[in-house]
Amino acid sequence: MGFTFRVLRSPEEWTKLRAPWEVRIERQSGNILGLDVTSTLTWAETLWENHLGRKSLEVLVAESDDEVEALLPFYRSPKTVHSVPCRSIAPITELYSGRCGFLLNEPRVELLECMLKGLREQVPGWDVFVFTLVEESPSRMLLSELEQRGDLWVEKISAQRSPYIVMDKAWEEYFAGLPRKFRWNLRNFEKKMRSAGSVVHRVFESGSNLEEFRSATQEIERASWKEQAGTSLTTNSLQENFHAKLMHAAADRGWFTGHVLEFRGEPVSYVWGLRYGNIFYDFKESYKSVYRDLGPGHVLKLSLMERLFAQGVAFYDYMGLCEEYKLRWTDKTYERSTFLLYNNTLAARAARLAGNVKKHLLGSKTNPESTSDLPTG
Repeated sequence: MGFTFRVLRSPEEWTKLRAPWEVRIERQSGNILGLDVTSTLTWAETLWENHLGRKSLEVLVAESDDEVEALLPFYRSPKTVHSVPCRSIAPITELYSGRCGFLLNEPRVELLECMLKGLREQVPGWDVFVFTLVEESPSRMLLSELEQRGDLWVEKISAQRSPYIVMDKAWEEYFAGLPRKFRWNLRNFEKKMRSAGSVVHRVFESGSNLEEFRSATQEIERASWKEQAGTSLTTNSLQENFHAKLMHAAADRGWFTGHVLEFRGEPVSYVWGLRYGNIFYDFKESYKSVYRDLGPGHVLKLSLMERLFAQGVAFYDYMGLCEEYKLRWTDKTYERSTFLLYNNTLAARAARLAGNVKKHLLGSKTNPESTSDLPTG
């Protein structure tokens, strides 16, 4: 199979690929090991505008018989790898993503091999390629197959587990399977809050007043424990601006779904999510600390879960870390691993050699990010 390559550097060029780009993601996003909404062009454009200031995005395109076979939207940055300064390239999803992977027409090893060949031959000036894959996903399986051939210099540098819920049962059956004490707490919070005043679960989707939802989330964030901890959206302008831009872009595509719990007419908790295909993505949630004893976050989540089960959603992707409050709802997780692919350059060979020496001196297969000289941005 013969391939031709192009490297696109302007939005006028890559927006022409919106249809084949989005179709490939939709076709490969049906389960928790597939690609997710963070692999879409809509997500990439929002990151490009917000994180990269509408600069420095390049898209490698591999085509065969006028059909797009592979896409790789990437950006460049300096990175120190095992104390060696390197020129890094990475998919734009490395800036912020979920279950990303290789954007191939089909999960076939020859397409991945083609894309990586094009990366070496058509994209100059890089030493390491940094990317993240979900373990056991089609993309990870393809990479493993290529690794077994011995033609790639790949190093795993980090891993993170994220929880998810399988919604393949009736709500009543799923709820009955939760820990007894947790079930009691959920119902007790719900009863306690409703006996203290009016409780309303408001839903914001396409066509809703998105600025009203955003105003409510900002109010809740500023009154949450996250504000003092420095992890709220209102303390991080980059993330706050990204969420604002994504909210409108996702609403235009019919993906946005926001949820606010009002207590006595006051917004007290929220869940900021996306509904993409048959999966719900939980991007951000919080509650006002002053109402903690009434469990507003639990009350909203209880109502939201029942709603999603009724709608036939297949999975609830919690994303992020395996925090305690998430694991009360599920014991299922997936693992995202980040890798380095070394190019055949002097700096890449030096970094790879330094890493091998370090492992030898440590006498174990220590994850390089457990040392002080790890690959850093």
